[in-house]
Amino acid sequence: MVEDITPAEEARDIIKIELLAKGLTYRGLSEKLALIGVHENELQIKAKINRGAFPFYFFVQVMRAIGVQQVDLSRYVKSVELKNNKDNWTD
Repeated sequence: MVEDITPAEEARDIIKIELLAKGLTYRGLSEKLALIGVHENELQIKAKINRGAFPFYFFVQVMRAIGVQQVDLSRYVKSVELKNNKDNWTD
């Protein structure tokens, strides 16, 4: 269930879903962020995103850099629920 994840995890997952949808790696994101004046290398970005510990302005910078103009949280509910169900699968 989505309520089982923290807002930080949800923000992290939204970024990862959008990167996947755009076919971008952390290196590609780093390059796109540099174009808007955010200079962090791919390892810094990966660590920041994986921790889920970043300010909201970083989230906005990422969305702008990768061309996401609208964030509809309901769109991500299904993806997060699928991920959570997959994590709970047993053989």
